[in-house]
Formats: sequence, structure tokens, C-alpha cells
Amino acid sequence: MLGMAPLLLLLWVGVTVSTEVDLQKRIIGGQQCGPDERHYHVRLNSTNTTHESMCGGSLISDQWILTAAHCWEPGWTMYAELNVHPDPDRRQEVEIRAAPVIFTDNAGGHDIMLLKLPNRVPFQLVPLPDCNNPPNIGAMVQIAGYASRIMGPNNERQPGRSNTLQCANIEVVDCQGLGNGFPHNHPRDHGRPRHQQWFCGQTPGVDVCYGDSGGGVVYKRRIYGVISFTGNGTHACVRAAGFVNVCHEPYLQWIQNIIITMAHLKPLLFVLWIGVTVSTEVDLQKRIIGGRQCEPNERHYHVKLLAKNRNNKWSLCGGSLISDQWILSAAHCWEPGRETYVVLGVHPGPGVKVEIKEEPVIYTEKDRNNNMKTHDIMLIKLQNPYTGAQPVRLPKCQTCLKCLEEPKKGRQIQVAGFGMNAVDKNNQRLKSTPKTLQCAYMPVVGCRTVKDSLAWNKPDIPYKNWLCVKAEAQDICPGDSGGGAVYNNMIYGIITGGHATHACVEPSHILRVCAYMKWIEDTTGIKP
Repeated sequence: MLGMAPLLLLLWVGVTVSTEVDLQKRIIGGQQCGPDERHYHVRLNSTNTTHESMCGGSLISDQWILTAAHCWEPGWTMYAELNVHPDPDRRQEVEIRAAPVIFTDNAGGHDIMLLKLPNRVPFQLVPLPDCNNPPNIGAMVQIAGYASRIMGPNNERQPGRSNTLQCANIEVVDCQGLGNGFPHNHPRDHGRPRHQQWFCGQTPGVDVCYGDSGGGVVYKRRIYGVISFTGNGTHACVRAAGFVNVCHEPYLQWIQNIIITMAHLKPLLFVLWIGVTVSTEVDLQKRIIGGRQCEPNERHYHVKLLAKNRNNKWSLCGGSLISDQWILSAAHCWEPGRETYVVLGVHPGPGVKVEIKEEPVIYTEKDRNNNMKTHDIMLIKLQNPYTGAQPVRLPKCQTCLKCLEEPKKGRQIQVAGFGMNAVDKNNQRLKSTPKTLQCAYMPVVGCRTVKDSLAWNKPDIPYKNWLCVKAEAQDICPGDSGGGAVYNNMIYGIITGGHATHACVEPSHILRVCAYMKWIEDTTGIKP
């Protein structure tokens, strides 16, 4: 690789469309990508009639491109060239008409962006990362772009572009020094503040160049980073290049929230079907909308609660194992006098059906007038310990409850259930039940828009005990009640309800586990 000619270019600002292009970043020290590599690479071209700019990107679903946020020029027209490699003559150009989705938190915008294509495309996708096995310092990752083959005698960046996609391997290094000196030697490099999450790469003779921004940083055929900036804007191979770290949990959850639930899968919905027989449908309480099949290593603690009455009609809820003998769920899932079963090990399956013979422990308290108040949370004790699944951890309320009390930050909570998968054009809930557990990420939002509804339907529960979530294409549905709302692999909430007839129209309601931790500890003896 070091024998390859350095591949570079400069940022040409203010030139006309007929002469040069305003290139963002390009690969140095690369070689033409192999014919079986990088079919998911996207070339992004923007124009305002007098200027052009170019970036890279990666197709991570059949309708979404992952790239760098600084590649977006407000007011400019952007085109995505798909299928550019290995045969450029077969490329397809598509105009990006939808507004970009840029990751933003209280600290501001981050240099990571999703672009939505107007239609689904049949091209190869790059898989999202396996964040349990990321590239550590010393690992070699692959970068790619349409790099120039020209560099000055002192490694000055020179103009040019390659007709073929260039690939190069670069070593993951420590980002030492970048915290105090993010590149400021070009106006395009202003947006690299410390609140963003990076990893870096540097190898003698290899660098990113103007035009490569947004391209994927790939390790073991999965995308782990997005090219963001070069360490030196005028000279190549002087400092480490910076990559946005896709494995940063908020970034990855944000991507999954948008891509997996909005693009890949059809919305998953429900209706409360009352009075149907066992042989047809179930009387569902709440179900997941807009989810994906949970991964094989997720949610082993999830349980099904099934209750049957004398007419052989069933109701379905969820729950979570919090120890080998205790299940946490919603109190409204319990119906006295009905034959009730719990299905353990339901994911990934096949599951063990166990009858519940003891009455559950439901949280109650007396108000100042000595009236008994019942809250929508219960503990179910198994007759015998179950060791076939790892229980979910109880929350560390003293350190993390506060973060969930700040819903405007948009923290992503995972919900799960056996959600239906049909909705009409008006988002009205319809019948259709999957056989596998569905998972979805939903951001925390304020509960003010449903405050009156909560006070009317759950008058015994203080408003401060509620947590709400809402997303554009996700919701909970009948059959999901009692399931756990999980954050950082700990259960912080219990699903209780949402809009009765339509999906995604108002926040869904989750009861905060932290408000009941003393009761849980006193009842079960479990310590977080």
C-alpha cells in the first residue's frame, strides 16, 4: 500500500460548475477497490448552480444513506449516485428531496446524518456494527472515496479526482491532541466540538482528503465509522483523521430508531379484540408498532402472560423476569378468577408454560384521607425458580432517574412485545400478530399532552411517576402492557398504555420503576 502514489486534492472554493468542484474529503494512499468491495458506497453531489461539492456515504438500508452532517448544504440541491462501484456506467442518480435527519442533542448537532431516498433500491447494503467487537487501537479499518492521485512535493494537497473508487487500510490510533486542536485551518472544519464521539486513524502514506467526508469506515465488512475530518487541511499524512464512532450508543440507537423501524419493517399494530375465542384471536392489551425482530441475544427475560376465562377467551400481556422467581408487570394484566399462565423463555424460544397459582402482589397505598390507592404495577412469584434466562437488572435510580426525568434530551428507551404488523393509511390499528418478539427504540418525551388523560384513566397514580415515549413510526399496542422499558440494559419502566384506536398519534405511557424501588426491594429482597 505504501508503494501506491499518494491520492489527494484541495478544497476549491468559489469555482464554477464548469471548472472544478468544491471537494470535502478524499482518500490518500489508496488503490482501486476490488470488484466485490463497497457496492454500498454512495457518491453525494451538491450544487447551487454556480458551485458544486462532493461527499461520500454508505447505503445502510434500502432507503437510507449514512453520511456526515457537514456534507449537507442548506438551500443546495443534492444528488445521490448509487451503484457507482464497480461499474460506473451502471450508476443511478437520485435527487435527495427529503430533509436530512441530523443527530442533535442538548450540546448541538453532531457530524452524522441520515438521508432518505425517495424510493427503495435493490443494491447491496453495509451491515451495522457489532459493537461487542469494535476495532480497537491497532486494528486496520478500511476507508474509501474518489481520491485524486496528485500530491505536492511537501505533501501539499493538490486538486484532482479519480474515476474509480479508491480503498485504503488505515490503523486505528488514539485521538490524542484532537481534544485541544480540532482542525480549524479550513472553514469546513469548524464543527468538530468535543461533545461528539470519535475514533481516529493514521498510517504513513494514507489519509482522507477533501471529497471523502461521509464515507464509511469499515471493519470486518461492517460499518463502524463515518469519515468526518482530516487532521491537517493543507498537508496530507501529518495528523490523524477523525471518524464519527457509529458504536456510540446514542448514535446507534438513533440509527436503529430511524432505519430499522421506519424503513425496513412495516408498522406493527393492534386493536383491542374483545370476546374472540381461543381458536381465533386474543384479547390484546398493548403491542409494539414499528419494531424489528429482537436479536437472539436480547430480551431473554421477557415473558408472556396469558389469562383464560370460562368462555375460553384470552388476554395477553408482557412482563420481565427480575430474578429467578419474580416477574415485574402491569397490574391491569391480572384478572382475578381467571386461569393465568406465564410463558418463560419465550425469546428466542420455544418457551415454557407455567401456571400462576399465587395471587400477585399489587402496589397499593393510602392517601391522606385513608383511601386505598392502587397503582398499575405488580409482582408475580413463580412457584419454582426458573434458571433458563438471565433476569433483567433493576435500575440504579440514584444515578440515572434524573436523566430520564429530562425527556427533552430524547434518550432512547427500548420496548418489546409480540406486536401486530398492520395499520391502515390513517394509522388505525388492525389485526396481524407476529410469531417473534419485536423490539423498538423510542425517545423519551414529555407527558404534558396526555396529563389529563393520565389523570382521568389512572387517577391513583401521581403524575411524577409517569414516563412517556413517542416516535414517528413506533408505538406500543394491545398485548404489550407489562413489558419492560429498558435503558442501558436496566429496566426503568413498565408499559401501561397509549392511544386506544390509532398508532403514533400521542405519547405512550410507561410507569417509572424507580418510583417503586423500595416496594420492590421490600417484597422480593432483590437489591439493584
